[in-house]
Amino acid sequence: MATARRFADALDAEDYPALSRLLTSDCEYLGPQGARFGPQAVVASYRRAGTWARSKIEKVLSGVASTGPSPPSIHLESKAMIAEDAAALVQRQLTAYNAKDVQGWLNTYAPEAEQYTFRGARLARGHAELQR
Repeated sequence: MATARRFADALDAEDYPALSRLLTSDCEYLGPQGARFGPQAVVASYRRAGTWARSKIEKVLSGVASTGPSPPSIHLESKAMIAEDAAALVQRQLTAYNAKDVQGWLNTYAPEAEQYTFRGARLARGHAELQR
């Protein structure tokens, strides 16, 4: 469990050298794009996913900044604030999931939330379908 925690911490910090050191030379990662073998391939996959996610977040943040209402308006103080809010939300989801608290888990999603596979196929729409 300690290794899994160090792996998660390195991944969260985008500390790819530390991540690589935690992987064995014969490690294998089965992801949506197929199998990756060895630390370099696995870390490269995580790096690409992180870069992609950051680009999407930046796009959303720039859209919020450029299309938001003119003052007076409510705005987020910083990207760090967004990250803290996102981390708190993910922690609430994880806590509810681990406790098998379905309603608590659903409450972390908007009532009209949609869930998709990595490749874009919709799995569920709304709380009723998410609950299945």
